[in-house]
Amino acid sequence: MGDMAAVFNDMKAATNERREKRAKLNSEELVKRGIPAVEQSKNVFRVVTHAGAVMYYPGSNSWQFRGKLYRGGITQFQTWVEGIKAQEPRE
Repeated sequence: MGDMAAVFNDMKAATNERREKRAKLNSEELVKRGIPAVEQSKNVFRVVTHAGAVMYYPGSNSWQFRGKLYRGGITQFQTWVEGIKAQEPRE
């Protein structure tokens, strides 16, 4: 049984490392792509649109809007945000 604990601890460490690496790369991509995101806390970004706030989680490649969780990479997130912004009311 002790061997299984070591295996699972190694898997957990590898998952955390992969998530941190993904979060770092995606955070840099937000800036490169000009997405107006403000960091709320560690690896949680907020994008404000006319329809409400969107929370982006770069470590898990997901974002949340109005209680619904969406999944996809940074490209899908950018396309989604641009779609929301295109729906902004014109004055």
